[in-house]
Amino acid sequence: MRVLHLCRDLAPESNGGLSIAVAGMLSALQGANFKCAAWSFDSWRPKAKAGTKSAPSPAWTQEENQKTLRIRTPDQLSAASKLCSAWHPELLHVHHGMLWQEAKNIEIRLGRDLPKIFHLHVLQAEQERLRGQTESTMSSRAEAQALDEAQAIIAPSLAAAQALLRHAPKVSTRLHVIGLGIDTHPAVKRTPGQEEKSSILVAGRFADVKGTDLLGEILSEVLERAPQTQVYLAGGCPENLRGQRRWLRRIEATLGPEKMARVKFLGWLSPEALNKAYDDASLLLSPSRFETFGQNVLEGMLHGLPVVAARAGGLVELIEDGESGLLCPVGDAQGMAEACLTLLTHPKKAQAMGRAGAQLAQKRDWSGPAQHIASLYEKLNPPF
Repeated sequence: MRVLHLCRDLAPESNGGLSIAVAGMLSALQGANFKCAAWSFDSWRPKAKAGTKSAPSPAWTQEENQKTLRIRTPDQLSAASKLCSAWHPELLHVHHGMLWQEAKNIEIRLGRDLPKIFHLHVLQAEQERLRGQTESTMSSRAEAQALDEAQAIIAPSLAAAQALLRHAPKVSTRLHVIGLGIDTHPAVKRTPGQEEKSSILVAGRFADVKGTDLLGEILSEVLERAPQTQVYLAGGCPENLRGQRRWLRRIEATLGPEKMARVKFLGWLSPEALNKAYDDASLLLSPSRFETFGQNVLEGMLHGLPVVAARAGGLVELIEDGESGLLCPVGDAQGMAEACLTLLTHPKKAQAMGRAGAQLAQKRDWSGPAQHIASLYEKLNPPF
């Protein structure tokens, strides 16, 4: 069966949790029964105007185990759609609502309907609720269309599925809960004496839904009471540097220059550099207000990091409170600061939690999720 995945910023174009997760999924699904290809919309802005120079003609390239077609600008859409149609996919797996129409355009070119899966990595409706938005956005309208028209919908956690059903109860009969996986090969490299270090890692995109607005308050309390602590911020907003600078200024305004001197912004890291950041840290802080899964948390656990996080969405399904990390109420900056201080001042307890988390993460490789996704493919497009 030929399965075309429509996604954004497929790794290694981006090293965010979602990009790496989709790449891992593609690799795990390749086999005797499936031939997967990816159409990746890189740094995609659907309203972007064509540049003064014509964009290069898109072309298939061989990346890892699958063919990949990458585009960056809307003026490449038509040629890319033709190439994807000529590949003759038998099933379309869409990883972002904004790409749903392109999946439909492939059907139009082929002159027939295809089974379509919508993978809910981001729940736009829930993000808008958390932000208090009352008017729909282009992203939420595209998501609603995908939810309405998909033959199957995959949610990566039970919490994401429950949140989706609150917004769209009619999808219940088409909804499947299938977790994401992780590459479990990177070895945990906790070195002797690691417990003597005091450092906090925050990894991920800067956004209010990610709890970035809480970082100043959390870190101010931690650095006041544990002044030897070093903080590392990995991630940011690489596609919006102005917004990234605003977030950093906001954190600095809360911390002040003396405390901010103990905060190092690492930016968006390569997988190798991020693995080293995980290895060098004492704990991982994730103050998100909602997560459909929590890929960066699972990665941190794999590297033996205890996690301090909010009880937000799928994080509750990854972290065993008191065993592999400490969970706090969503938005509770003081509670998360206290949890960080607990782990920083009790290094043996923190290391025990880190070891427990690593054992849990080792069990979350791609073999199980890939098997469930493959079964869904065969159900939607049964072999003759």
